[in-house]
Amino acid sequence: MNLTKRLLLSLAFVLPVTTAAQSISQSQIEQFKSMPRAQQEALARQYGVDLDSIASSASQQNERPQNVNVVEPVNAISDEERERARQERDNNEEQDRKNGGLKPYGYDLFVGSPTTFAPVTEIPIPNNYTLGPGDVLRVQLWGKENQQLELPVSRDGTISFPQSGPQTVAGLTFDQARQQIKKRVSEQYIGVQASVSLGELRSMRVFVLGEARNAGSYTVSSLSTITNALYVSGGIKRTGSLRKIQHKRDGKLVGELDLYDLLLAGDTSDDNRLQPGDVIFIPPVGDRVGIDGEVYRPALYELKGGTNLQELVNLAGGLTPQAYPQLVRIERNNDDFLRIIAEANLTTPKGRQAKVKPGDRIEVASISDITGQYVEVKGAATRPGRYAWVPGMRVSSVIQSLD
Repeated sequence: MNLTKRLLLSLAFVLPVTTAAQSISQSQIEQFKSMPRAQQEALARQYGVDLDSIASSASQQNERPQNVNVVEPVNAISDEERERARQERDNNEEQDRKNGGLKPYGYDLFVGSPTTFAPVTEIPIPNNYTLGPGDVLRVQLWGKENQQLELPVSRDGTISFPQSGPQTVAGLTFDQARQQIKKRVSEQYIGVQASVSLGELRSMRVFVLGEARNAGSYTVSSLSTITNALYVSGGIKRTGSLRKIQHKRDGKLVGELDLYDLLLAGDTSDDNRLQPGDVIFIPPVGDRVGIDGEVYRPALYELKGGTNLQELVNLAGGLTPQAYPQLVRIERNNDDFLRIIAEANLTTPKGRQAKVKPGDRIEVASISDITGQYVEVKGAATRPGRYAWVPGMRVSSVIQSLD
């Protein structure tokens, strides 16, 4: 009881003070809140403390900044970084010239810098979200007793439920923890129901290594995925693979992300959620093939497994209306390391199934400017130009059409 009296005396002294020089600790407030309501009111009357003021003070201390930056942006670029960026740009331009102006596909995704480093919090929490130290559970009780509780998950993985003792929730999914809390409230509080939601989320440290633009360790939100961490690290260098991004945990491969699935089909099924200590490793780029001519996205494409000519055309967005599919030129190296040219016909099954090889450069030819028969009028005519030819046409027919 002596400790409790000292606690009430400190509360009575601190609450009227508006400066930040003196404050009560969170542990003292939690100790006071754990006391029975009747004892709180009796001690508050004895020492002249307003319980509403104590609750207000506790809520203010529990409040966290709404826009917490989990990764601090660099305010100024050093001379060394600026020189490194210039050299990388010059190297990329030199590679583009060697490839006939073709650029590797997909790397423009990371051209811009991240617009914000704030944690990802304004999205629905999935039921399979795994709780950990630093998360805050919000529990609303109603019925015979109305109360709003904010229960942070401590370092030992427990939450301190009032008048019920600690409860372990770390490692449980959000849905499992919610069901356990509801069950505990129904068993220990007669006529009381509970609603459980997630408040503030924890941050965690992950590693982005390999061919990342800025490899290192980063602190990200607990809702972050592989692509979130890639954006924070500045993206992937042109020497890195977009199709075999490895997600490792405890030294073991737990998943692999192919960014082509995201870029070409909007598929995020392999964009796994990260856990503390996870490693995102970007290996060197794999074999590439260039495609140019009458396709919608001329570029260099990274191969993954065996790829035929039709699959490569699909990666490039398909043929344009001006394409001539019967003539596709394939420039490649032969066994004697000489550059040769082969041809394929995309209108035949054999041509569509033709295998492409690393280092190939493929060009889809264009159709002729005029595909049908015509006659052309030049000189001192009212409307010179080209006119459709039809069987049996005479010169007088063309002249009459010029009136």
